[in-house]
Amino acid sequence: MSIQSSPIVKALGHLRSIGSSIVVNAFDAFGNAVTNFTKPFKITIDFSTIDLSSYDTDTIFIYSSTDGVNWIKAQTAIDLSTKTATAQFDHLTSFALMAGRLDTIPPTTTIVLDGEEGQENWFRSNVSVSLIASDSGGLGVDYTLYKKEGGDWATYSDPLVFTDKGHHKIEYYSVDKDENIEGVKSVEFDIDKTPPEAKILVDQDKQDLVVNGVDQNQTTVERLKNKAKKKKDDAIYAISDLAGNILTLNVWDRDKDKKDSFGIYSMQYNEDASIIQPDNNYNVSYKGIKDKLSVSEQEFAIKKEVKIRIKYDNKKNQSTIVAKQAGKEKIKEIKDGLVLLQITTEKGTLEYSY
Repeated sequence: MSIQSSPIVKALGHLRSIGSSIVVNAFDAFGNAVTNFTKPFKITIDFSTIDLSSYDTDTIFIYSSTDGVNWIKAQTAIDLSTKTATAQFDHLTSFALMAGRLDTIPPTTTIVLDGEEGQENWFRSNVSVSLIASDSGGLGVDYTLYKKEGGDWATYSDPLVFTDKGHHKIEYYSVDKDENIEGVKSVEFDIDKTPPEAKILVDQDKQDLVVNGVDQNQTTVERLKNKAKKKKDDAIYAISDLAGNILTLNVWDRDKDKKDSFGIYSMQYNEDASIIQPDNNYNVSYKGIKDKLSVSEQEFAIKKEVKIRIKYDNKKNQSTIVAKQAGKEKIKEIKDGLVLLQITTEKGTLEYSY
């Protein structure tokens, strides 16, 4: 007869062998294997050296298996005072003392993103990521693993700090001390530290001043009353992006019978100091009633010096762009149709485009 120990057995999900399993073999005088017996015999397993704190002692039984995969429970006498288990068998095969685990529920990991947040999962600052794992009623969390940007898995210990702008993804899960494994979770977020810019013009289709946000991502423009100015058309425009970055424009706006004008008092990016703008104005002149067909000229000036002028010939349906070069106005180009002059912000300064 030979007795050999085998690895710990995990069966039926919640069952696990208490200590190693054993394989018992018997042979007759001719060396032939004997597997079945006419009279049953007893097998007693001593588990006095095993820590039972993670097992349900009411579920301790001896199991047998012919293939190491499918296990059959035997009627078992358990003596917890001597820590022995005894059962009767009429065959030799693999045997294991098994019990149900007390902890079969995986741990739960909660992720916390800390930073200056705009819309959900958009940030305009560095982001600190904390992974908080708990194992309520179990044996406790053993470890937490994570990987970021599709990299390798690593053991979590301290909060992770993300500083680069752009899109980020982190995957994570935890394992408790009874080897229950949490399903993999993931969170994606974006970092955008750059405030939007603005494009301002008199839109001839709308016959009104229009402020648009300029950014790689979606922007929102909100028009607010300018309580510091007495003119009703003076306004504050707040251009915000998804991350909560804001460009605030203090704009004056004047409408006359044959002329529309506006200018920028100041601009402010996020909580930075307000940038006072030099005297500037954008003018649109009309021939007769205001509409896009009667536009005659658009111009943009800083400190009363015209930087660009666009003349529109309704009969030819052509726009002549005149820009100042070397202190003199020169025709830059002629384009078909009505070309609209636009003022753009650029890191605190005003530029023009068309």
